[in-house]
Parts: sequence; structure tokens; C-alpha cells
Amino acid sequence: MHAPDVLIVDDDPDIRTMLSFALGGEFLLRFASNGTDALHELATRPPDAMVLDVMMSGVDGYDVLEARRERGLAPNTLILMLTGKADQRDLVRSWSLGAAAHLTKPIDPERIAAQLRVNLASVATA
Repeated sequence: MHAPDVLIVDDDPDIRTMLSFALGGEFLLRFASNGTDALHELATRPPDAMVLDVMMSGVDGYDVLEARRERGLAPNTLILMLTGKADQRDLVRSWSLGAAAHLTKPIDPERIAAQLRVNLASVATA
């Protein structure tokens, strides 16, 4: 069995580095530092999962999800949203745009790994 391909999208290099160390042994990781690059990755080589920051300058996480839906990009990619916003409206918006989970910062890398494991396993058995 191959390691799941996970795209990490966050404009904060420290978050990308932390997730690289925490998840790199279990998942095949790719990185994007903005929403535009994330959309390119979704169009050219859809990952098994994407950990997507909500608040980025320019094309934010919600913009990525909206464009993904409009363009029909990577319909089978599991989406986990990362955000500093814990408002219920944000949670509902994430789910309505196709995210499987909405995780708030500060983040626990083990929680992200567990969420990826559980959600990817359920997709594999479906």
C-alpha cells in the first residue's frame, strides 16, 4: 500500500515546516504557500488529501474550495481546513464547501495525522 499523498497549503512557513516534521514519516507530502498554487496542484496532480489554511492573502482557503467545486477539480480529495477562526458560521461554511473537518489553530499535528488516518481509511472502505 502506498503512503497517502497529502497537499499542505499554508502561507506560514513555520506551519508547513512543523507539519512536514510531524506528518512526513507517514504521508507523502507536497506543499503550497498560497491558494493559487493549491489550485494548480489540484488541477495537475490531485492529492488524496489536502490540509488547507483558511486565512491566506489573495486566494484564501474558501476561495480554493469554491474554485475547486466550480471547476470540478479533485472531487475525491479529502479536505481538512485549518483556521484561527472558531466561529460556527466558519465551520458550516467549510462543510458546505466540501471539507471533511474544520480544525482550529493552534494546531496539534497528531490531531491532524489522526484526522487524516480516520478520514482516508473511511474513503478507502467506501
